[in-house]
Amino acid sequence: MRTEMLNLVYVGMGGLLGSIGRYVVAGAVYQVFPNSYFPIGTTFSTFGYETIAAMRAGEFVPALANVLIQVIVGLSALWLGYNVTRYF
Repeated sequence: MRTEMLNLVYVGMGGLLGSIGRYVVAGAVYQVFPNSYFPIGTTFSTFGYETIAAMRAGEFVPALANVLIQVIVGLSALWLGYNVTRYF
């Protein structure tokens, strides 16, 4: 029972830190690139919509960069999280 409760606390803390981190990163990106294309989307549908919208507007390089950056960063975060939690 104690382990299950501790796991819930870890998940809650991860969600809290992740949501705060998202807004910190988004704020920093928009400070550096105020009118940038790169969205800080929270869902896959936003990611897909923004990519297709950029392609329709003829912005193929930003669309490709968006896909590559988000997939690479996402998989890297997954790998890091997996390796960090293996030892707990």
